[in-house]
Amino acid sequence: MRWGRCLICCIAVTWGAGCAPVHVVSVLSPHEARHEGALTPPLTVIVDSASVRLPVTVAGAAVAYADVDRVLEDAVLSASLPAIARRGGERRYELFVEIVEARAEYSGGRLVFELTTRATLRDRNGNTYIAQTHARSRASRTVPPEGGASEVRTVAETIGTELAGWILGLEVRAPLG
Repeated sequence: MRWGRCLICCIAVTWGAGCAPVHVVSVLSPHEARHEGALTPPLTVIVDSASVRLPVTVAGAAVAYADVDRVLEDAVLSASLPAIARRGGERRYELFVEIVEARAEYSGGRLVFELTTRATLRDRNGNTYIAQTHARSRASRTVPPEGGASEVRTVAETIGTELAGWILGLEVRAPLG
């Protein structure tokens, strides 16, 4: 009987904690530059977040970060577009970035935010596979969880810079045909 009562208490506490109200914070900058309206840009970035739960809940706090996928898309496009432009030519590319893992934790006054991604570059003409890589970044700072948007943007920008360097290092050949 004693163990049964402990189990019921444990379930009640867990259920109660899971139902706590969560403050959702958008991580978009108020001056976020969206790359819309360009006439056929040489690069399209698509971010897939199906493998993770969005908004990203901060473990240890009643906060969740919204728009992580949009911030990542903007950061990757901003960093990678000049890399594609430096390649020259008329080819058009698609960079498919899958968020494989998103983790946020708040403990002892310190916020940690981490993203792991898998990126696949394809030629838009015929959907030809070119290459695939992983990119991961982590940021940590003593900040209240409600103020963690800059850490999320830092992580996204680091991943964007890493992917841009990867694109510059690729030896992309013209498709046979």
